[in-house]
Amino acid sequence: MPRAARIMSTTGYYHIIMRGQNKEYIFKSEVHKEYFMRSLNIIEKEEKLSIVAWCLMDNHVHLIIKTEPEMLAIVFKRLNIKYAMYYYRRNKSLGHVFQDRFISEPIESDKYLMNVIRYVHSKELNDDQIKLKELLIELSEKNGLSKKQIAAEYGLSISRV
Repeated sequence: MPRAARIMSTTGYYHIIMRGQNKEYIFKSEVHKEYFMRSLNIIEKEEKLSIVAWCLMDNHVHLIIKTEPEMLAIVFKRLNIKYAMYYYRRNKSLGHVFQDRFISEPIESDKYLMNVIRYVHSKELNDDQIKLKELLIELSEKNGLSKKQIAAEYGLSISRV
């Protein structure tokens, strides 16, 4: 069965999501994220693309971009190939880096654009909160303290832990 055609945005704005194959990490270090962003910035300068917001998680990417409909597939094919080649060299691996094709959700209003930008930026906060929780668990195990004691010591809200 053929896959559905992409829905093109009348405003040119899209929420792009790129996921790691089988939810695996596509960024194994900050160096990987830096390479991805440098590559994206180069493509932004060379193509008809404007990056509005982004969030690079370890196993997926959220981007808010503005581009012309005919450029969407070209830009992300180029980015995916460039990053996948880097990933293979860097990790001495083979196979798919990304799961399926990238997701592109059209953004048709200013209000929705602002909501999606807010959502993308909140993803980073959630990731930091997860890292904080993991750190608290590690500290509590090492020091024989409860998460509640660690949270109190560092002035953190227990609801975030």
